[in-house]
Amino acid sequence: MPMTMNSEPSTGVADGELGRVLEEAMQRAFTDASNVRAAEKLSQIHRATGTRFALWSFGIVSMCSLVPAVLTWMLMPSRAQVIQAPPCRARVAG
Repeated sequence: MPMTMNSEPSTGVADGELGRVLEEAMQRAFTDASNVRAAEKLSQIHRATGTRFALWSFGIVSMCSLVPAVLTWMLMPSRAQVIQAPPCRARVAG
């Protein structure tokens, strides 16, 4: 039985094109996998950066609140000084 054109093994351009298509498909698959890994890494970095930013923000706000609170505590008169104030003022005034 003679071989027809359809039953002949493919050579030349068809093999080159098939190889090119397979190569492109494999590159796409590896690229897609590496893109997924890169996206996961970026997501992890984003979460870590968000957490770090939140901690820094909390620390700065705490320090900004702590300074006036400490100054107020140091400069405000004590309870004993408040009790002594009226008689002292009366002596000074009169």
